[in-house]
Amino acid sequence: MIIRSDRIYTSDGCINGVLEIENGMIKEIRKGSSEEVDHDFTGNIIYPGLIDTHNHGNYGYALRNTNQSMEERMELVECYLKNLASFGITGVFPTCSYDNVSCVESVTHKKIRGSKILGIHVEGPWLARAGEKGTAAAYPQPTKEMAEQMVRDGKGMLKLVALSPEVKNIENITDVMHENHVALSMAHTSFNFQQATDAINNFHFVTATHVGNGMSGIHHRDVGALGAALLNQDIYCEIICDFIHLCKEMVEIIFKVKSHDKLMLISDNSEFTRLPKGRYKLDGGYIDSDGVNTLITNTGKIQGSNRTILNGLQNIVKEIGISLEEAWKMTSYNVCTHYGIEKRGKLEQGYYADFVVMNQNLEIEKTFLEGIEIYDSKKDQPKINELFVKENMIK
Repeated sequence: MIIRSDRIYTSDGCINGVLEIENGMIKEIRKGSSEEVDHDFTGNIIYPGLIDTHNHGNYGYALRNTNQSMEERMELVECYLKNLASFGITGVFPTCSYDNVSCVESVTHKKIRGSKILGIHVEGPWLARAGEKGTAAAYPQPTKEMAEQMVRDGKGMLKLVALSPEVKNIENITDVMHENHVALSMAHTSFNFQQATDAINNFHFVTATHVGNGMSGIHHRDVGALGAALLNQDIYCEIICDFIHLCKEMVEIIFKVKSHDKLMLISDNSEFTRLPKGRYKLDGGYIDSDGVNTLITNTGKIQGSNRTILNGLQNIVKEIGISLEEAWKMTSYNVCTHYGIEKRGKLEQGYYADFVVMNQNLEIEKTFLEGIEIYDSKKDQPKINELFVKENMIK
């Protein structure tokens, strides 16, 4: 298959030319070719497929363990992956509960017209800080047996575990993960700068979870866990650029302080993302969704996002002035470098043909995974889990 565009964002810059794709891989990239092509996307943008390593669900499809059967939960994961393609996501770390790893892993190798599972991410349950206006949730005692079970359930696909360093006996988890080459992320912590710095070294943290959220912030007398994450250039930072979790000015500060090679755009989407506007049941309380931007709990806490990585890309390009030539590293490639994902994340000869076709407003027209179309905006619509809405919508 040969495709053409006058704006192809390759690892060597933006070119006017063609991509030749064979067996799901980019066989060759040629500039200025006038040859016949299978698809002509002139006037549109061809950009590396987005990769989201922190995504809990969408449209009523949850990645938490429920009372449903394994088969039913696997079907939820499949629907979730199909919907992700509409966001331009070609690769994802489904972010599931610690007791649902085996379910997600079981879907990993299934052929689905949707995003590809590149790893599994577990956030918690060992989280000490609830965040602004939040209420800390109880969590089980961390044991070596629990950690080993997670690793067994992942069958090599468990790539990332996020937890709080101040949790008592958390080394029972971190030691097992480190031994099994599972990356550790510092999350939901009230530690000050020095405590966070020591924790990074002692527990081998390599990532900071949704940097600036669920962690002690910058003060002029102690720059907190946020400062520790930004100043340590070995730490990769997840960043939500919806301008809700972080204001525009804080995103600008982070972009000036932190190497762009160590920033990874994420969504923190949940099963409530993109559901119809309304109020929904949540863990004995409720969550309000405006259907487009915010998800706010009954305590006033921001809980996940209605916005996607694509919205973050639009924000940093249009509002902050980051070029697309620079942005693709943060939306697609840095995660591959960080987590050892081979031959993905950029448009280059010998890499998988994972890409999106965007219009001039940076809206998704088509999504391709390994050279196969998995989403067409003119034909495909995301699917809402109507049963979830029926059972959980309050008003």
